Amino acid sequence: LGACVIEKHFTLGKDMAGPDHAFSLDPAELTALVSGIHAVESALGHGRKEPVMSEIAVARASRKSLVAARPLPAGTVLTADCVAVKRPGTGIPPPMITRVLGRRVRRDVAENTLITLDMLD
Repeated sequence: LGACVIEKHFTLGKDMAGPDHAFSLDPAELTALVSGIHAVESALGHGRKEPVMSEIAVARASRKSLVAARPLPAGTVLTADCVAVKRPGTGIPPPMITRVLGRRVRRDVAENTLITLDMLD
């Protein structure tokens, strides 16, 4: 995790004369070390936490969005009782409710319709 160089003794035979050969890596062990390093690099990823492709569809289906709790005629000022939280999670997420409350809807909005910022003044 941050190392630029890995130093390891290498030998063509552990039974060769000299003090270092016994604990040095032979060609097969060096190959395994390099493969292991590449596997760890791959497993660590790029360091940014983000969903993988297989999670995106599940997130859309399981997360929630702000929707109209009842029919909202054009000009209605949104209050807490005008907004509900329901699936799917393809609209405004619930933590953004403060960006919605107090604003007027530009057009009629049917009950259970996802609220989008472009429908608000």
